[in-house]
Amino acid sequence: DYTFNHYFQTYVGMPVYFVNPSSTTSTSNGFIDGFGNAYVGVRFGAKTPVLNYASNLVFTAPTGDKDKGLSTGRATVDWTNSFNRRLSSVTPFGSLGFANTISDTSFFVRPFSSVGFVSHFDGGAIFRLSQFVDVGASAYAVRAAGQQRIISKRGTSKNRAFGASTETVGSANIANDHGFSAWLGLSPGSTVDFQIGYTRSVNYSLDTLFFGVGYRLGK
Repeated sequence: DYTFNHYFQTYVGMPVYFVNPSSTTSTSNGFIDGFGNAYVGVRFGAKTPVLNYASNLVFTAPTGDKDKGLSTGRATVDWTNSFNRRLSSVTPFGSLGFANTISDTSFFVRPFSSVGFVSHFDGGAIFRLSQFVDVGASAYAVRAAGQQRIISKRGTSKNRAFGASTETVGSANIANDHGFSAWLGLSPGSTVDFQIGYTRSVNYSLDTLFFGVGYRLGK
């Protein structure tokens, strides 16, 4: 990413997927890997004594392999507005966004790609336990409108919309979702972060254990 000033940042990236299905279908070839959709984003942030605000606009290009479920084959856009306020050792936060796809998050890499208008909500709090340790919890919801197209990563469960076939077209119900996450974060130094946690998708009856390592290079 590149920081222009205290208010504006821009960033680019491309996800890489390594998928090992827990079950296979007649169309699955087992282990799947490949690049996802390249993305570019612009972020505006402002801090005030009352509330911190950030607006994040992300565009993706259809560079992923649609046959593997790593892309919808279409460009997407996601606009998310986030708010938080630190109160001593607790930081409540919330976000509201609109998109033409259900975007992955650092907590939940979904087993499908989608095309269709959605609004998404997220809210929770981070608790600072020490200078190096914090814990967090949040709840989320995705509400779709109009026709939705779900492109499944191969080998997912057949009892869900994203696993019934390679591509499913239907009403908003096939994309609606809600659930919650909880995580532990460690920051042993100024240049590296560790995170591990759990996400439960209620609509998909899907449990996800996630972990991440982040590095900061430069200023």
